[in-house]
Amino acid sequence: MFTDLPMSLVLFVFGILGAVSWFAAVQLEKRRAIRDFDLEHRPFTWGYFFAIFHALVPPVFLVTNELIQPRFNSMADWVFPLIAFAFLWGLCFSIIRQNLITFYIFTLMTLNPIYWVVNVVYISRRWSERDDY
Repeated sequence: MFTDLPMSLVLFVFGILGAVSWFAAVQLEKRRAIRDFDLEHRPFTWGYFFAIFHALVPPVFLVTNELIQPRFNSMADWVFPLIAFAFLWGLCFSIIRQNLITFYIFTLMTLNPIYWVVNVVYISRRWSERDDY
């Protein structure tokens, strides 16, 4: 997916998306803490960041790659990516709503062993304090 993009552009876009995702995650956590008046539960900032970042990266890189070297000749070529993005965004929205089972499923779908370890530890500490799951 990233093979046609210059590495400096890839790093720049990852940096921007990471900063935007982190800012949005911190704002969501602040809103959740105020809304729920919840000081005894651990924050869910990494969960918010994980969902927002993974919702933004694939579409942004697909569009960026398409602008540099067009591959899709018709609207029919965009059908599968749009269906995949809709599925991805549904999972990410569910994670933002703090559905921990979806968080586990999405973590496995990343196929990244580092995420597996980090997220299993992260969620296992939050699972015990949630009484609605």
